[in-house]
Amino acid sequence: MNVTSRGTYSSVPQRFLAPGESRRRPLKGRGRRASRTIPLPSELVEVIERHLAEFAGSRADAHVFTTPGSRPLNLSNFHRNVWAPARQAVFTQDDPLRRVRRHDLRHAAITAWLNAGVPLKTAQAWSGHKTASVLLDTYLGVIRGDEDLALSRFEALLHSHDPPEGPIS
Repeated sequence: MNVTSRGTYSSVPQRFLAPGESRRRPLKGRGRRASRTIPLPSELVEVIERHLAEFAGSRADAHVFTTPGSRPLNLSNFHRNVWAPARQAVFTQDDPLRRVRRHDLRHAAITAWLNAGVPLKTAQAWSGHKTASVLLDTYLGVIRGDEDLALSRFEALLHSHDPPEGPIS
């Protein structure tokens, strides 16, 4: 199962929007019709399908996560009423995870992809970074084990009797 993102929804109060301006926004740095597709790990598919069936129905443009009254989430309220209390309930005062922000989960996912060996261009597409260089500028320092992997691949090539076909990946 894949999730396709076609934009975002701003929770800016109406008074701050220009006349006729929508709260719906295209993906950052992209055109109005841009989208990005992110595959879901198999462990999450059933959970997401159940959630969508219960809360989003069959509308393709429905908000996936809403208030109990089916209104768009106000992220300030969500942080105060859900996110912060959940962290306080689960983590002790001195645990660094108690200070994890929602956006930190994005960084954790991208770091995990790269450390799992997801190809750079794939990680770029999933994360929505405009270029691979922007992704690398941000995440190059967190990639672990790439020297060992590169050396083992090179040694395997040296010890093989078959010449390589195309680029080594």
